[in-house]
Amino acid sequence: MLGRVFHMTHEDVRVTPDMVADILQLNSIFIYALIDPGVIHSFLASKIVGKLWEKPRKVEKRFTIRIILGENIDIDNVYKGVKVNINRCEMRVNLIPLELHDFDVNIRYGLVRYVIT
Repeated sequence: MLGRVFHMTHEDVRVTPDMVADILQLNSIFIYALIDPGVIHSFLASKIVGKLWEKPRKVEKRFTIRIILGENIDIDNVYKGVKVNINRCEMRVNLIPLELHDFDVNIRYGLVRYVIT
């Protein structure tokens, strides 16, 4: 399976009505999150990995993510069941580590749509 990732910026969020950017609690740290209806996976910025105090788990079947520049990145580790608090509602998400610049996490909107509406 080949997933695709597009680089979203703060400006993209301001002009796109179906995206939400906000401060959320991930485990015990506060992070800047993008909640995006356009992604099918949720991602964690590589720069945040060390702050999670969790170890990634090997996936059963490696898969590939294609970033906007056309580069393919093989994924074999996922942070499973990471706690996210949104509007005082705790849920668990699986996060794929990836180099993100403008946001600490990019969370699939389908996971949180009932919490933020």
